Amino acid sequence: MLNFALNLEYLEAEFYTYAVTGKSITSFGISIDGKATGDNPATGGTTAGGSQVKFDNNEIFSRDIAAEIGSDERAHVVLLRDALGSAAVAKPNINLNALGIGFGNQTDFLTVARILEDIGVTAYAGAAGMLRTPEIITTAARLLAAEAEHAGSIHTQVARLKIPSSPVDGADLIPPLAERTHSTSLFT
Repeated sequence: MLNFALNLEYLEAEFYTYAVTGKSITSFGISIDGKATGDNPATGGTTAGGSQVKFDNNEIFSRDIAAEIGSDERAHVVLLRDALGSAAVAKPNINLNALGIGFGNQTDFLTVARILEDIGVTAYAGAAGMLRTPEIITTAARLLAAEAEHAGSIHTQVARLKIPSSPVDGADLIPPLAERTHSTSLFT
């Protein structure tokens, strides 16, 4: 499970690092070697696509949020690699252009960031019941809390900038701020 989480963190770290800096996580001194898997060599896979995003100057918070999340995601890679030691998988081959969006502008970036953060929260929450070791449970809880914070920040930006967003399920709705109404009930 930790190697699954590490693969997710490699993806998130590469996505945010490219979006903010135009560079790979390796430019920050992060190791990507480990156990070879499939077509991915023990020296670490390559990352295709990805580029620095031109964030709107009047929306500086999006860039700042992306930079902070990128720093957190790189730290998650280091944390999981340290926890796994010699059992850590190498970074897989990643195609950051696979969805066809993400780096063209701030809206594309936030659209993909929302997807990645929701996957991260769901993955850690879904795995929680399968964990047995107290140290691993603690590490996973820390990662889940960080991913939830990231998701909240991205969801807020998506709503604030009125970026169209499809719900994942009936509980996942992000209407534009202008359409929200005040209600006395949490469930209406």
